[in-house]
Parts: sequence; C-alpha cells; structure tokens
Amino acid sequence: MGAVAFRLNESLYEDAVLALGQQVTKVKDAERLKMAEHLHDEFGQDLLVAKMRLRMLSEELPEQYVGSINGITEIISGLIRRTRATIEELYSEPLGQSDLKTSLKSLAEDQTKHGIACSASLNSIPDKLTDEAKQVLYRAVRELLCNVTKHARASQIKVGASRKHSSVTIEVKDNGRGFERRKAYVPEDSSGFGLLSVRADLARIGAELHIFSRIGKGTRAIITMPLDAA
Repeated sequence: MGAVAFRLNESLYEDAVLALGQQVTKVKDAERLKMAEHLHDEFGQDLLVAKMRLRMLSEELPEQYVGSINGITEIISGLIRRTRATIEELYSEPLGQSDLKTSLKSLAEDQTKHGIACSASLNSIPDKLTDEAKQVLYRAVRELLCNVTKHARASQIKVGASRKHSSVTIEVKDNGRGFERRKAYVPEDSSGFGLLSVRADLARIGAELHIFSRIGKGTRAIITMPLDAA
C-alpha cells in the first residue's frame, strides 16, 4: 500500500510540475510580446524622433558643430538597429522560413557575441519533424545556451546531435564552472523557471531533458526525443 501511495504522490507531483512549467511558458510568451510592444511604441519611436530633431538641429547650427551632431546621430542609428533586431526576436516565431538545423546553427554562431566559441554538428537531426517539435526543440536549445552565457562562465560550447535506433538526441555541452547536481531542478531564479518550462514543453512532444554537471567540470544537457513522437 505504501509503494502504491508513493507512486501516486510521485505522479501527482510530476503532473503539477508539468502544469506549472506550461503556465510559466504562457506567462513568458505574454511578457515577451508586451516587451516588444513597449520597445516599438515608446523606445523605438522616441529614438526616431530624436534622430529627426538632430538632423533639423544640424541645419541650424554653425558648421563646426555638424561633426558632433553626425556622431550622435550615428549612435542613435545604432540603437535603432539594435532595438529593431530585439523587437523582431521577441515578436517572431524562432524558426521562420529556416529549417531546424539552420536555426540551431545560427543560435550557436550568435554565442560569439558573448565571447564564447560555439561549434555545432547537427546533421543527425531529421529533416521531417512536426512544426511543434521544431519550435519546442529550438526554444529548448536557446534556453540552454542562454543559461550557459548567463551562469556557466564558459569559453567553449559544443552543440551536437545523434540518432540511435528510434530517437534523436541533442546535446549542449560547455566547459564552464558546473554546479551541484541537485540545483539543476531547483527553480531558484529565472534560469530555473526557464528549465521548468523547457521540461514541460519537451514532455508535450514526448521528449526529455537530462542534465549532468560537476563543479569545475562543466555541464552536459541532453535532450532525447523519440522519432515516432516527432
């Protein structure tokens, strides 16, 4: 009777964790869109107005000030470009017209802006996956890479894929500082809640996330998905 009760409680706990993870995903999506709208409607528009007024001012000031005005204008133009890129990232679906392999490779290349060398070997990912599976896998890898850049203090990341029997595995491995194993499951901060929502999304497509880490030895995050579920 005790064993049955334990299994029942464990099942209820897992269901509750998955439900919480799905709710976290919904909240994060809503906040992402809200932030994109705020950047577009307020910050982005104010930058455009500032740029326009600087141009008008440059026509009225003596010529010796034009160089300084142009320099400030260039700074604002850079801010506008970065703001638009951020809005596009927040608004858009992650894959767009690209396939999963190309999108994940682009994610890996983006890590260089954080000073991290990131290689990707993804040929084993099947071309034929459902749209839902592609989106979930993309978001999962993006969250894992984000955690590395925020917390791992790593200089290298390897993203790889392999196929075995009827499943595909995607691994994100870094050479960072690592952590105690039990903390991979404790949502103590935003990264913990991120992993919680990732697990919930992966469970929805029949996939699992396992994390292996040791202090000073880096971290391996492994996503395994049955191909019959994809």
